[in-house]
Order: sequence, then structure tokens, then C-alpha cells
Amino acid sequence: MANAFNEIRLNYDAAAKTAKAVDYWKEVYPLQARLVVAYIVEAFAANGLDLTKIQGGAPVPSVPPEIPLRHQKLIGRLYQVLEQEGNLILSSSDADNSFIRTAIPVDPTPYSALYQSLIGRFPQHDVVHELLNAIGSQLAGCLSGSVDALHLVFGNSRNKKLLNDMYEFWPLLRAPTLLLGDFLVGAVTAHHSLTTGDRSFRVLEVGAGTGGTTRHLVERLFQSADAGQEIEYHFTDISPALVAAAKRQFKKPLSGKESRMKMSYQVLDIEKQPKEEYLSKFDCLISTNCIHATKDLDVTLRNLKSLLRPGPGAALMLVETTQKMCWLDIVVGFFGGWWAFEDGREYALIDEHEWKGRMKKAGFEQVLWTEGAAEESKTVRLIGGFL
Repeated sequence: MANAFNEIRLNYDAAAKTAKAVDYWKEVYPLQARLVVAYIVEAFAANGLDLTKIQGGAPVPSVPPEIPLRHQKLIGRLYQVLEQEGNLILSSSDADNSFIRTAIPVDPTPYSALYQSLIGRFPQHDVVHELLNAIGSQLAGCLSGSVDALHLVFGNSRNKKLLNDMYEFWPLLRAPTLLLGDFLVGAVTAHHSLTTGDRSFRVLEVGAGTGGTTRHLVERLFQSADAGQEIEYHFTDISPALVAAAKRQFKKPLSGKESRMKMSYQVLDIEKQPKEEYLSKFDCLISTNCIHATKDLDVTLRNLKSLLRPGPGAALMLVETTQKMCWLDIVVGFFGGWWAFEDGREYALIDEHEWKGRMKKAGFEQVLWTEGAAEESKTVRLIGGFL
């Protein structure tokens, strides 16, 4: 499988062009960061910390007075954004996590004006901008507790669809998914050649959610099924409701393909010891922006490895964000999984080198990832662990 991955791992730039992900960091992110800083400044002011009234050099309270401590990790990240993206505060040299106000004035432009100037300017990123505004415009209430952030997203059909669409179509998430599809087609072809079609190619998707990644991959794998290779695709998620919805959703597209393309649907919590019938069963495991949301990556990766067929030729493929983006902390910062880590991480996301170290520790012999000349290639990577 490593050979199949090497065939595609340097193809990021072409995938980014197809997904319209190019020039994100140069043209789009600076405007997003300015908007996020405005959301934070106005939310903090509404909760008793008005940065416009604090002079340069004066201390800044470590937590806005009216914000409960249950948001401590998120608040720490928001302070980091004010420091790194807005230059409005500066970490004190003291060891008490305190800050001082810089002499940089607060941008007086209201977030509503910044949002209106951004929406529609880069249409391929509007799904992010709309979702960001849905939460950012209510950030003050979400922080104080007067607004239920989870209900704001999942209790609103429009916002829930935006979140699903972000994971499926946002260009920087779409590009590595395209490469994952290319890899799987190559891996199936190699498997068919080595086994002469005597054994089906078994794929298990972990944390498949609403099926955004699944839709693309199943479509790509149909091509291999048509070529004569039997394929089993196992859709799993921790949510029974999502698993049931996927079973309804993917039943119709499989019409006429049953002889070669099999799908199954199971509830799976990868943080727990896998069921006996799952052990040493699969040729390839895939997961998109899910594994980082587990408490202990070392435990999770060992559990994943136990599902793979022993010996060379099996692989774990992860699509994972490997760079911080301040807007993401507004969009998912109130989700429990974002701050679930209890394994020594300082933040939910880790870079490709830490992924390599943890995957090697879990028993993967080789770890590779996608690369390209574009800056965007460093943001969301397809990372492969091979036995």
C-alpha cells in the first residue's frame, strides 16, 4: 500500500487546484483572522473586558469577568488569537499566564461590516464564512452561557447543513479527500493484482458522520468494483442515528452494484477495545478529521492498528488538519471533542511529525503524508500509516 500512496502523495497541488484551495493563506485567511479578532473583541467587551478601555502596558485580566471557567481552554485559545492575529495583547513574562495590553489600537470596524465585505468575495469559502458568522455573531452569549452554542449549530437546520457542507466541500478539506480517493483506487488495483481477486478488499471508515467522505469514496470505488474486484465498505460512527441515516442514504446508490460492492453499517467507538469480529480484518482504515477528537491518541491508534490485517499491505489513512486556523476555534470551539484530549497535547490538532511519532509508537512501520509546493499543502494532510 505504501507504493500506492507514493503514487499520489506529491499530487497535492493538482488536487488543490481542482478543489479551488490555492492562495487561501495569501488572500483569504488574513481577512478571516481580522473578522475573528473582531468577534472576540466585541464578545469580550460584552462580558466585561473592553480592550478599548485598557491602555498600552496595563495588565489584562486572564479571564473576562462574566465568563464561566468551564470555557477555560477555549478562552486560552481566544487570548492566543488576540495576541498572534490581532497583536492586541502580549503574554507577560510572569509564569501566571497573565497578559498586558499592547499599544496597538482596536480596529473600530464592527464585525458585521467585516463579514459583509467578506461574504461572496471568495464563494468557494462562503460555507465557512456563513458558519463562522452564525456562531461568531453570538459569541458573547455562547461564552456567558445565555446562548446554547450546540443548539445554535445542531438545532438550526441551516447551520447544521453548513457544518456538514464545510466538512464535505470546503476546498482545503476537499483536496486531501480527492487524493484519498486516488489512493484507494490504486490500492484496490494493487490488491487485485496480488490476490488475483481471491479475496475482497475491505475498507472501514471511522467517524464517518453524515457521509461526506463516504459519498466521494464510494463513487470512486464503484469503478474498481466494475473492474472485477470485490470490495467491502464498512461505514461506522459513534452515533447510532448517523449510522441509521447512512444506511438509508447509501441504499439507493448501490442498486445494481451489490455483486461487487458491499456496504455495511455499524456503531463503533474507536476509543474502546474493538469487538473480536473486527480484529485483524481490514485492508484499509480511513478517517477524516475525527481521530484528533479522541481523548488519548496512543490508545486510539493502537485500537485502529488492531483492526488491520497483520503483515505488510494494510494501511491507516487519516485526513487531519495540521495547522491552526483561528476561525476553526470559533466554529468548533464549543464542541466537547475539540477539548477532549488527555494525552499530553496542548491543543486538539497536531502536526504531521507528531502524528508520525504517535503512529510509530502504536506499531506502524512507515508513516508518510501528502505534500506540495502550495502553502495549503501543509494545512490539511492525508497521512498514511503502513504495517
